[in-house]
Amino acid sequence: MSDRQDQKVAAGGTAIQSLGDTTIYNGVGSDEIKAIVEGLADQLPRMAAVASAIVEERLKSFKEEVIGRFDKDGSVKGAAFEDPDFIEVVAEAQRGYARTGKADAHKTLIDLIAERSKQTSGERIAHVLNEAVSVTPRLTSSELSELALVFAIKSIRLGAINSLESFAAYHQLLFDDLLGDVETGQGTYNYLVAQRCASISMGEISLIECWRRTYPGLFMVGLDRSRYHELVGDAVDNANLFTTSLLTREGLQVNAVDKNTFDALAAANRIESERAGKIWDQAINNLGSDNQIISRLSALCPSLADAHTKWNGSPLKNLDLTALGLAIGHTRMSQIPAAVSADISIWIN
Repeated sequence: MSDRQDQKVAAGGTAIQSLGDTTIYNGVGSDEIKAIVEGLADQLPRMAAVASAIVEERLKSFKEEVIGRFDKDGSVKGAAFEDPDFIEVVAEAQRGYARTGKADAHKTLIDLIAERSKQTSGERIAHVLNEAVSVTPRLTSSELSELALVFAIKSIRLGAINSLESFAAYHQLLFDDLLGDVETGQGTYNYLVAQRCASISMGEISLIECWRRTYPGLFMVGLDRSRYHELVGDAVDNANLFTTSLLTREGLQVNAVDKNTFDALAAANRIESERAGKIWDQAINNLGSDNQIISRLSALCPSLADAHTKWNGSPLKNLDLTALGLAIGHTRMSQIPAAVSADISIWIN
């Protein structure tokens, strides 16, 4: 018998010739795997010691923050520490921060604990805040900022805003703090839905339209005096009722930011409610276009273009916050210097 073996091997193939038994090892063998695993196991005590030191440092920081908040903040209630449900909430916050160590989540957790201390266990708002404490450590700075931005744009109307200058200054503060963290990809918003913080609606509302609905009196196109004279006669010259358009800087508009304010103003000037309604309808049907509003605000609010692009180019325009999202968004927004912090029970009750 001939020992000659002829083989044909395709490109990239492997030819094996053997006159006896052939053993083939693919990759790492069982002995090597055993050695690797045992080597890793030998490192576990050192790794555990490092992790333990990190956790201890985080728990110390958390404890100091909680104590400091309850010592200095007169609005919180120290008696809450006698409530087993509240104690469990604090423990949940501790565990969340010990695992992640995220600074943005840390501050939000402390604020949520402070707010939770004011509530009575068993009430709806207490349950929502409990859940907020559980979810917050799982959110990134992007999700926290997105919740805060949607909350600020869709859920708040500030009475102190009565001019384009005050409107722009306030929103620039929001954008300075939040906009850099806001993402435009679908993933972050799907994650908010998965965490029960929001839903993504089929309908959408642009940033400018949000503002038109919330502060219509800031964005009214000025009308000729005769348009209002037909409705109120010489009362059109009453400076309490009418003023020069804030948006176009020519023509007249009603001297109110919203309908409730105008109704009170009309009543004080003895304009019957039916006529007041017609005046308001005339004004509200002549709001500025997106381009008019952006052009007027751009110089006053440098970040407007970026905010407009991010909002309209992402699911922000479709996002509706749940009670959980409102609680977290409210808490994150309240951390912005000069942002108005209204009681959360206005939105969750």
